[in-house]
Amino acid sequence: ALRKNSSILTLVLEHNLIKDRGVNSLAECLKVNSTLSSLLLKGNHISDSAIENLRHPLSTNRSIEQICLNGTHISDQGAWILLNVIGVNRKITRVGISGNLIGTIMKETIR
Repeated sequence: ALRKNSSILTLVLEHNLIKDRGVNSLAECLKVNSTLSSLLLKGNHISDSAIENLRHPLSTNRSIEQICLNGTHISDQGAWILLNVIGVNRKITRVGISGNLIGTIMKETIR
């Protein structure tokens, strides 16, 4: 439904027990959806592998401006992937990653 839906601008899936499989499905939808501007996934259990699957869709999707991944259990690896994504896609201006397993050095790199 999200693939062809042009009226949803914000997708709030916070604290919905979404895991990698759900994120991988979202990644497929983001490849073709051109209207979603905010993706809020706070409080779900998402691995760095799922963030890797989001890399390409988030790098090429020009409608996404905000991503919230607070408290999703990503580590330095996932943060590094996101850092690369926002380096490629300048439309993304807000990325929430607090409350994750990100080390001090990576936090300093991100700032």
